[in-house]
Order: sequence, then C-alpha cells, then structure tokens
Amino acid sequence: MSRSYRIGAVAILCAAVLAWGYGPAARNLERDHYDRGDAQVRRHLEGAEALLLGRDVSGLTLAQRTARERHIADLRAYRQRGVFPHNHVLPSRRTPVFVDEHGTRCAMAHLIERSGEAALVARIARSRNLARIRDLAGEKALVAWLDGNGLTLAEAARIQPAYEGERPSDNFVQGLTIASATLGAGLGTAGVALNASTATSPNRRNVRGLLGVACGLIGAGLGAPALADDDGALRTFGALDICVGLVSVGLGIRQLNATSDRHGPAASPAVWRDDNGTRRVALVVRF
Repeated sequence: MSRSYRIGAVAILCAAVLAWGYGPAARNLERDHYDRGDAQVRRHLEGAEALLLGRDVSGLTLAQRTARERHIADLRAYRQRGVFPHNHVLPSRRTPVFVDEHGTRCAMAHLIERSGEAALVARIARSRNLARIRDLAGEKALVAWLDGNGLTLAEAARIQPAYEGERPSDNFVQGLTIASATLGAGLGTAGVALNASTATSPNRRNVRGLLGVACGLIGAGLGAPALADDDGALRTFGALDICVGLVSVGLGIRQLNATSDRHGPAASPAVWRDDNGTRRVALVVRF
C-alpha cells in the first residue's frame, strides 16, 4: 500500500470513528435534560399527593370525598406513568403548561379531563395555557369544578408543577445533528469517490472497497438521527445522507469483488445511433 493510501485510510477511519458517536451524543444530551426535569415533576407530584392525603376532609360531603379520593388515585397513576408536558414556549424559565404542543396534559388538566370536563381543559389551554392555578381564580367553571370535587384552589395550585424550558443549548443540539448529518454525507461521498473506478491492484481494491463500505455504513448511520428531527429539511437531508451511504456501500462491495481486468470507471457515457439514425446518449454503470 502506498504512503498516500495509508494516510488517506487513517484520516477517513479517524473521521469515521469520531463521527460515529457525534449524532447520538447530541440526542443523549437533550434526553438527559428532559429526564432530569421529569424526575423533578415526579417528586413535586409525590409531595402534592402527600398533602392531599393529610388533609382533614370531615367537612366535605360524601360526593366530594368520593370524587377527591378518585382524583388522588388518578394523580398517583399519572405520576407513576411519567408522561409529562414540556415547556417549549419560554426557554429561559420554568412555567406551568396546561397542555403542551404535543397534546400532553399537566396533572391538573389530566384530572379535570378524567372527570369528563374536556371542554374546560380545551378552553383554558386556548386562553391561559401558561397561567398558574392561582391566577385562574376568576375562572368560575374551574372554581366550581374544584368545589364539586372536594379540592381547594390552594391544593390545585400545589398539584400544578412548573416545567423547565428548552435549554438555550437546544439550538446547539440541533446544530450538532446538522453537523453530524453533514459529516455523514461527506463520508458517504468520499466512499463513492473512492470507488467510482476500479483500482488496478488487488491491494488498492481491498483498501478502497473496505473504506467505501465503512464510510457508507457510518455515513448512513449519522444521517439516521436527522430523520427524527422536527425540521422537514433536516429529515430530507438525513434521507439523502442514507442514500449516499448505501451507494458507497454498494460501490465498495463492487470494488472488493472486482478483478484486474475490470479497472475502468464504474460509470461512463455511451453514444450510439439507433436504426433511424438518431443519436442516443446513455450512462452505463458497471457492477
């Protein structure tokens, strides 16, 4: 193997190794952020449940006590399920979110909707989605619901969590995803370029073929995380990334299976005239 081939192989393999964990690391950073926020919400709701259980309810009617017990059980199940809304609106601070952009209900919205008052949940989400329960004291329908279900405004305010905003570094996370997909496209393109023509010696064919397969697989893998992004353009970029990677793999395999009598370009133009004398041009691809 010539010195230039050795240097090229080392450079591409080093880039591939570094790139392999680039996109997943960005996604893990975002997921860890939300996991920590969800753990805080669980602790908050656990404290709210303890407060509800410790209240003297002897002054409530039977219907109020029954509804209250049902809501405490629903709150416990909600906490244990662990699916909470996220604050996508105010990145710089924690704030309540009645219903987030994915349709996930906060604890109070969940309890109200479970009781059959989906219309009340929808109205608050439209008009006061980020309001604290204490600020909704003027909502007569909400106050009436609380009273009928044996809950006080203070207890409802204690149940309602606040949610962490998307970190300012979330843009950085998306930037990492873009950079990862770009690097993947570069690796895939490099693999295609390496194997666009068949090498003249078995040693070079093996090196170029293996590098083409490796670059293609890693490049496609780096493009895959972009498919889960909310940005349609980035998803398209990820799909193209995967396509280029697969082409690189295919050409790398062709290179590995090639023999010394096939060292022309993998793709070349062909020109001829048909029976009517019309000139025809086509691209001939050999595998």
